[in-house]
Amino acid sequence: MLGVLDTFSPVSTGIFVGNSSAAKNINLLKENKITHILTCCKEIDPIYPNDFIYKKLDITDTIDSEISVYFEEAIEFIDSAIDNKGSILVHCIMGQSRSTTIVIAYLMKKKGISAKKALAFLKQKHRDTMPNAGFINQLSKYERKLREIRGQSKISAFCSNCEIY
Repeated sequence: MLGVLDTFSPVSTGIFVGNSSAAKNINLLKENKITHILTCCKEIDPIYPNDFIYKKLDITDTIDSEISVYFEEAIEFIDSAIDNKGSILVHCIMGQSRSTTIVIAYLMKKKGISAKKALAFLKQKHRDTMPNAGFINQLSKYERKLREIRGQSKISAFCSNCEIY
């Protein structure tokens, strides 16, 4: 059962996004068969290290924080949870900016969709999704990078101008 302050949303099979309150709710985590927890903030240390596999990314929620340096590391950790038939909670303090930016980057890379489409999809799944302006800019740059890697200059899945809003 969700507590008053818990925000916890399924994104796709095995992937959940939420806030720090949800990450502290052992019953919620166990009920949803969470095996891995990706903490996307400096302020919180692993709470149940004997119960879950943790990865902590020391990300600050400021417009000049370089979250994109964590994209690949976070994607690999999410993949490791899924590949091992587990489920993962990606969280930060409020479940609005840092964690959602990481999940958007994951969706972009794994589903081959634009930043705009990934953001819209996540907003449907998790109403608290609200990356800060600096993170939005980094997602746009990440989209261009993914497009270059894939050799896709004009694929409809990607926005032409990489603007999310």
